[in-house]
Amino acid sequence: MKKFQLYVGGVNDITYRYDIQKVGDVFSVSIFNVAKQKHIESGSKSMRHITSQDVIEECASHYRRQANSLKGFLGWLGLR
Repeated sequence: MKKFQLYVGGVNDITYRYDIQKVGDVFSVSIFNVAKQKHIESGSKSMRHITSQDVIEECASHYRRQANSLKGFLGWLGLR
């Protein structure tokens, strides 16, 4: 069993923590939104038959999607 954490952040003060655990050939990822020193669980995902690097890429992709949707929303509101 392997466990590690990945923090990704930087756009509009958005930061996510990904708790990643590998058991056998399954990676379990718990996703936390980090806001004002509070870690709020916002989802989870299980992935099979992939490498650790693929899991990291998936976490980074999740972050980019979340950050881009917020940037678009702020632009629509005229706050960007």
